[in-house]
Amino acid sequence: ELGITFPGSLDLAGDVPFSSVLDDGMGFAALAKVPTFGLAQIALFGFLAETVAMPAGEYTGGPQNLPGGYDGSPPFIPGGYPGQIEDVDARDRALNV
Repeated sequence: ELGITFPGSLDLAGDVPFSSVLDDGMGFAALAKVPTFGLAQIALFGFLAETVAMPAGEYTGGPQNLPGGYDGSPPFIPGGYPGQIEDVDARDRALNV
């Protein structure tokens, strides 16, 4: 723990200051302090990231079938593999020289 806290609170009413989140411990105890709307925002972000921004159906692996290869979701997520050689023979020749 670094002892750094941000000013402000987790809710609009100011009932839950950031500094009080870890008073009861970490993990589920800290998560229980987050307001319901905040948890809904976290779940919504995860849903949008998995289904809209980088859906598994758009996984390509790039021309070299690299792990973690997404072509992106313009204009939000950049994609592509600049500088990679797509021609198989040229790529093999460049890698083996």
